[in-house]
Amino acid sequence: MPVRSRHAEAAAEADPAELLLVGPGAGGGTVRIGDTVRREPGRASDAMLSVLRHLESVGFAGAPRVLGQDDRGRRVLSYVHGDVALPPYQPWAADDSLLTSVATLLRDYHRAVADYRPPPGIRWPTRAPADQRGALVGHLDVSMANVVCRGGRAVALIDFEEVGLVTALWDVVRTVRHWVPLLAPEDIPDGLAGLRGRQGERLRLFADTYGLTAAERAALVETVLLNADDSYERMRLGAADGHPGYSAEWTGQAARRNRRARDWVQANRGCLEGWLSGRLPGDGVRGEPHD
Repeated sequence: MPVRSRHAEAAAEADPAELLLVGPGAGGGTVRIGDTVRREPGRASDAMLSVLRHLESVGFAGAPRVLGQDDRGRRVLSYVHGDVALPPYQPWAADDSLLTSVATLLRDYHRAVADYRPPPGIRWPTRAPADQRGALVGHLDVSMANVVCRGGRAVALIDFEEVGLVTALWDVVRTVRHWVPLLAPEDIPDGLAGLRGRQGERLRLFADTYGLTAAERAALVETVLLNADDSYERMRLGAADGHPGYSAEWTGQAARRNRRARDWVQANRGCLEGWLSGRLPGDGVRGEPHD
């Protein structure tokens, strides 16, 4: 089967030169025109644009470039060519080499923003829990739909809509929840079925490649649980405020999937921590998280 495109694209009725980006991570009227992406102002915050400009200034190649504004007031970014892992998932999406390349890309991104100093008064789209706030600008949405790949390797991050000041571990946790993935077995898609029972191994592989410290490894699983609870609460509050996206997640499967994932991580906590620390899991555990 051919490799799926980075986004499902459909011609916009208003202008045949525009391709509406309708895949995960797109939406809100975001369109592609040639080698550019046009975002409505509400989908391209000052924080996003500031971070992207910094990444360009330090030579980080794995992100779109800010090109300006068009005559309709839309923010213009460069289009990053490549593919993303979207359902139905192709075999390359479950390859360990892709996982390690995502860990390397995230580490390189964190190094690139380490000396970023935000302009005074900038408003961040995402606010982490108090004990997870820091000086690092996290991407905070490194899902499978937001990583551009070429030849089965991660080469760029896209969709910087959720950036915020966090600890590096908080950004790592949000990433491994998607990529390991840290889901209940019944929620792992069929195209990634080969990853069921390998989450501990893959979590260790990501941690080793990224270079997590011993302290970060010791705190990771607890931070995963905190992150799941934070995501659940954001869905609940967003739905209560009438936000269409959060309302769909709250009334659909996302909220229930979140709870199943949290329960699964809690049930397999000892095993996951064993993999991260390099020690064997406790008695009665075969060395992989159980169902």
